[in-house]
Amino acid sequence: MKKQLLFGTALIFASGMVLAQSNEAYVDQSGAGTNSSTVDQAGYSNYANIDQNATSSALDPNVSDVDQTGDDNNSYVDQNGAGNNDAAVSQTGNYNYSSVWSWGQDNEVDVMQLGNSNSAADHQIGDGNASTTNQTGDYNYSHVDQYGGSGGSNYNVSTVDQTGNSHDNIVNQRGDWNTSDVDQYDGNNDYSTLTQSGDYNISSVEQYMGDYNRNYATSYGDENWHQVQQRGNRNYNRAYQNGNENTSRVKQRGDYNSNNSDQIGDLNYSRIILQLGDYNSSDADQTGDKNKSYVTQVGDDNDNLSTQTGILNSHNQWQRGDDNSIEVTQNDFQNLAINRQTGNENSITVDQDGYRNKSQVWQTTDVANNFPYGLPSNYNSADVMQDGEWNDSWVGQEGDYNTAEVSQEGNYNDSDVDQIGDWNEAYTTQDGNSNISDVDQTGDSNYSETNQWDDSNGAYTTQTGSGNYSLINQSGI
Repeated sequence: MKKQLLFGTALIFASGMVLAQSNEAYVDQSGAGTNSSTVDQAGYSNYANIDQNATSSALDPNVSDVDQTGDDNNSYVDQNGAGNNDAAVSQTGNYNYSSVWSWGQDNEVDVMQLGNSNSAADHQIGDGNASTTNQTGDYNYSHVDQYGGSGGSNYNVSTVDQTGNSHDNIVNQRGDWNTSDVDQYDGNNDYSTLTQSGDYNISSVEQYMGDYNRNYATSYGDENWHQVQQRGNRNYNRAYQNGNENTSRVKQRGDYNSNNSDQIGDLNYSRIILQLGDYNSSDADQTGDKNKSYVTQVGDDNDNLSTQTGILNSHNQWQRGDDNSIEVTQNDFQNLAINRQTGNENSITVDQDGYRNKSQVWQTTDVANNFPYGLPSNYNSADVMQDGEWNDSWVGQEGDYNTAEVSQEGNYNDSDVDQIGDWNEAYTTQDGNSNISDVDQTGDSNYSETNQWDDSNGAYTTQTGSGNYSLINQSGI
């Protein structure tokens, strides 16, 4: 074992070698302050190279502490600036690697690696940055960069904890007061990459109890927030934010689930409340300001796709069962879509273009009382199109193989469709203003078609039994 404790106010060079162990340590300290370095190495062929330079402040020394136990470990520490930088590196095992350089002042780096062939690079340029990396296992990799701009990056915080084997993590933070927290544990081969460019951004990643999970997150702007939790195997998340105060939150449980989200603008909110099961997918695109997206999917092979363009659009999707799908498109201002499905192979499509349109689709049993706990409804389909202002559509379907299609063009139109049974069909078209349509069908294989043109029409259809047929065509004012 070889231990070196080195202090200096001028240039100090220390080199030593215990031939039986072939360990090496070099320390080069310079400046007006009292820099201190401690190197403790036990094993064979370990290497530590420390260079500290605090040139202007006698009260703020640089401090480094390197402890290496095992064979063929490597550590490099390079601290510069006015001083008061603090680096601590502990490596236990074989073939571990750490590189620390903090150019500025008041920076902190803490690295702990336990296992074999782990690698940690924590690079900081600026003032007041802090990076903590803990890795336990073999072949883990972490690279943290906190620097950028003419004055560097300041007061950023990065925390990385990886337990298992072959995890990979990359963090890039450019700007000031950004925070990143990455936890990958109880599994192997997880991967996360985070890029935050701006100020006061926050990112949190948790991937655990599974293997081969993937997270990719990019934020440009200020005060954006990204949060992801993935448990299981081969789950995937990609989030892109360009603007200010956007929020992306994702929770996935199971295997092969995926989420893609893009937010361009300010104050957008996208949340995957829960994807529970296998092979579920969600895709949310938000362009504009203050749009909101909420998605819950429980089961297998469910799909959600949403596109929001404009201001203050909102949708809430809930699916339980297998092979269900929802697609929502919202353009312009303050449109609202709420969709609920329980069962298998149900589908909903909603297209809203205009101002303050509202659409609700519920496909499940006992819509009024027990959702989401009713028995499943299967193979139902609902398609709603709204183009205009203040249009309102409701579709409720209980049973199997029901179909509803609603088209509203104009302003202040109201459509209500309720179907209970199997193989029912309802088609409603409203082209004009202030039209009303109400369709109630109970039984099997009923058919209703309502067409209203111009303004102020009213149509009311009620059919009970099986095999009923209704056709209404109206042209008003």
